[in-house]
Amino acid sequence: PVKNVSDILQGRTPGVEVTSLSGMPGRSAKVRVRGTTSINKGNDPLYIVDGIVSSSGLEGLNPMDIQSVEVLKDASSTAIYGSRGANGVVLVTTRKGIAGKNQVVFDVQTGVSNIAKTYDVMNAYEYALALNDIRGAGTISDADVQAYKNGTKGIDYYDLMFQTGMSQDYKLSLSGGTPKLQYLVSANVLNQDAVTITTNYKRYNLRANIDSEITPWLNFSVKLNTSRMHSHNGGMDMNGTLVYSPTMVLRDPVTGIYNKDPYNSIKDNPYGAIVENYSDSYRNYLQANGTFLFKIMDGLTLSVQGGYNYYHSPSYWYISRLRGPGGNDDMGTSSSEGRFWQNVNNLTYAKKFGEHSITATAVWEISKDEGTSLSGEGKKLSNGDIVGYWNIGNASSRDVNNSYWGSSMASGLARVMYNYGGRYFLTGTFRADGSSKFQGDNKWGYFPSGAIAWDLAQEGFMKDQELFQQLKLRASFGITGNQAIDPYATLGMLETKQYGWGTPTKYTGYWSNSYSSAHLRWEKTYQSNIGLDVAMLDNKLNFTVEYFKKQSKDLLFQKQLPGFMGAGRTNEGHG
Repeated sequence: PVKNVSDILQGRTPGVEVTSLSGMPGRSAKVRVRGTTSINKGNDPLYIVDGIVSSSGLEGLNPMDIQSVEVLKDASSTAIYGSRGANGVVLVTTRKGIAGKNQVVFDVQTGVSNIAKTYDVMNAYEYALALNDIRGAGTISDADVQAYKNGTKGIDYYDLMFQTGMSQDYKLSLSGGTPKLQYLVSANVLNQDAVTITTNYKRYNLRANIDSEITPWLNFSVKLNTSRMHSHNGGMDMNGTLVYSPTMVLRDPVTGIYNKDPYNSIKDNPYGAIVENYSDSYRNYLQANGTFLFKIMDGLTLSVQGGYNYYHSPSYWYISRLRGPGGNDDMGTSSSEGRFWQNVNNLTYAKKFGEHSITATAVWEISKDEGTSLSGEGKKLSNGDIVGYWNIGNASSRDVNNSYWGSSMASGLARVMYNYGGRYFLTGTFRADGSSKFQGDNKWGYFPSGAIAWDLAQEGFMKDQELFQQLKLRASFGITGNQAIDPYATLGMLETKQYGWGTPTKYTGYWSNSYSSAHLRWEKTYQSNIGLDVAMLDNKLNFTVEYFKKQSKDLLFQKQLPGFMGAGRTNEGHG
């Protein structure tokens, strides 16, 4: 069963690599379309959900709500998304209600998960014999060796720290409508216990899609999606667990503090860490967009679309003194909040003259992305075992930080598509993007592209054959851009530092931790593509063969500078 939308892409789309970054429930996957493009900035594809950029990617979406997922890879098809399409574009379309077909769907799925294979490590008896061989006889007494042999003593960390994971997935969908009004309302609750103890993930989704024909010349649609994710504890230290001694006393019976490995590790007790420490992270999303479609005249339409994405991600953690000898009760909390809005205005003219078809599109869009963050840490809590991470005022020392960031973009696009008889195809696109992240004349980047195609299966000399329904040769070339640097990264920035000047008193000053890089400009990816699309045997067999070449220039690269230069880093364009 599909728990995350990114699972839909895995192994199903050529040229798309989907890698799970963790086995923990709720963790996101890394998606790469035709490899990596940039050195250390921005290799994630652009995610478009119902025509609007999704600042949270695929997170927060209910797989049951997905109607289709399409991946755009070549430069001509991604060019309409300009700077943000350099790493490919993932188009997600959500389901709509069907006129005259009212449906109620309730789906319940439960599942179990277990560790498929464990590492082959020594048990307590084997470990005791090895210690005596290496450290000398008597390191482990004969009585203890015998106890480890008959199983009355010894620790099995696998048994302690792993469990059978359980999941429950509940989905409800109501849809339907009339010829002039269609609706879809859906809800989803997912609860997953991981295979590691104390780790849990919950997701809640609620969606409403409404499409209506207000007048013969005006259509309106609105789509709302809200979601909340809660991750409790992040898993375990597998490497630390593998090397920890099974021949030790797990916990001091008097103080309740978990002991450290006296032989083979300096880390805190991995079992103590997973049962005494805890963390909670939340991710709350609201995605909304509305579209007015004006049918101005025959073949001429104007689409005015607005979208808004909001997220709030608070997280909390508590480190208990019971995790190991000499520890303190510490805590931390952080909260980040982001807002993204986008306005897209699309004027399209589509007309057919005999065997000639032409579609001309002009687009103007503006967007803004901004966010804030606040974090705090407290050391040596006076009553941490009672309040946990909820009272930073009880800490002996505290550290608090906050920040703000924001960026904006304006874009213009012109595209013309020509089709003759369903056999010959021409496409030309020109896009200009302006980003507030760059300075002066470098704010704007210009990205042209073009494509041609020929479907041999539609030619007259192929009309008597029944083997091929499509035999399309195509070629394209285009330039796309990348502006995935941090806001203000091209400015020279100051940072506070403290120095004692040989005294115990620390004085606060400022130093330049980054140089200005006003010369920095758009990273550009030049991509050429040749392909063959084949459909045969009454469209029962379809396959595609492609050759492409991608070359990136002016790569956005953050360079670390020597300390004697008085600055930590700068941004440069390479290649």
